[in-house]
Amino acid sequence: MTTSFSTVTAQGHAVPLYLIQGDKSGTLKTPEAYRELVDKVTDGTFHDVYVFAHGWNNDFDESVDLFKRFFTGFLERRVPSADWKPVFVGVQWPSVVLVFPWEKGPAIAGGNNAEADRDFQHHALGVIGDELDDAEAARLRELAGRGSLEAVEQVEAVGLARAAMRGSLPEIARDTLPTEAELLESWRALDQASRPSVPVNPDFGFADEPDAAAAAGTAQAAGLLSALDPRNLIRGATVYMMKDRAGTIGANLVGPLLQSLTGAGASVRLVGHSYGCRVMLAALSTATLPYKARSALLLQPAVNQYCFAEAGSIPHTQGSGGFARAIDQVELPIYSTFSPHDFPLHDTFHLALRRAKDLGEAELAAEAPPSIYCALGGYGPQGMANGSASTIPIVEQATFEYPATARVVALDGAGERITSHGDVTNAFTCWALAEQDARPV
Repeated sequence: MTTSFSTVTAQGHAVPLYLIQGDKSGTLKTPEAYRELVDKVTDGTFHDVYVFAHGWNNDFDESVDLFKRFFTGFLERRVPSADWKPVFVGVQWPSVVLVFPWEKGPAIAGGNNAEADRDFQHHALGVIGDELDDAEAARLRELAGRGSLEAVEQVEAVGLARAAMRGSLPEIARDTLPTEAELLESWRALDQASRPSVPVNPDFGFADEPDAAAAAGTAQAAGLLSALDPRNLIRGATVYMMKDRAGTIGANLVGPLLQSLTGAGASVRLVGHSYGCRVMLAALSTATLPYKARSALLLQPAVNQYCFAEAGSIPHTQGSGGFARAIDQVELPIYSTFSPHDFPLHDTFHLALRRAKDLGEAELAAEAPPSIYCALGGYGPQGMANGSASTIPIVEQATFEYPATARVVALDGAGERITSHGDVTNAFTCWALAEQDARPV
């Protein structure tokens, strides 16, 4: 009896889809599927293995739908060959759907409305509370549910949120856990960006807030936090925690999977979306692979723009990008999409991850991203030598033209080619994998 979950069918192809699941620590939850997959690679049933890690998505059915839509679009564009023996693998891990209610477009996942925001807050507080003892978790939920806090309680809330963070693989040299003061700074930044456009269900305890920007300004002028929306502290803390969790999943679950698959003779292609890209890059950066992966496609990666940077190329540090090693673990150049239409990654991500020392650090060029903490999926790679990174428009049904020296190819989704953070199963993104597959190694 097979342990594959489903079959993806298109253009006369019928390809099995296996689901490999891990818990928050990266412990394997589907050993039968894992063993069967590796066994079928070993005996030659499968050779071409496509591994896809989702990002901000805590719903089983939605992640399966993402895998199937993307791989269907890929199959519709992939030219078959006689020796092609494909199998699809979806990596599922417990992530949280992030909701920024002031977004003009769709949220990272789910609806941009009060119900989605309320659901996010409930789930996010549960995730944060899992890392605290029962009394601390109850206290944070109490504080987060108030419309306003005394100054000492606001400091207490920041301390509890930080206590839930554990830290994971750094993406840049100075990518350490934020101090309580820096976590507060990101809370302020998110609050300034927010708009009071989403009503809140008082049954959960979050009262309607006054104008957020004006209130935040008043709070900063007074040196207090009285006007800061506690929901934005929970959002900021969740960004950090899911960032850490994605790295843990990559190192503990996907890295060993890649070692097993490549050791069994598979030609492995990697695909990630959002924080799923961090899953894949963490796996590549920590695993000892018997053979390199064939390709990697990063779809709107929620990772730092300097993650591939060479030593000395990141402002205010001599270190290199934390995922620079991943480049050498892949035979073909890494493809990475980015888009100015990705509101969360272009306009919001760096607010959640900012540090106090990041303020005013735009000794970067005038056209450069506004913060060293900007996302790869919002701005493309930074800090790579001329020729090692190439930026080109993402196109459909055409060969991507880039220099032979390129090791990272940034695919620009401007011009409505990638219209939002979740717009990664369209004709352009599916073609990107088919185009990679058509290239000789």
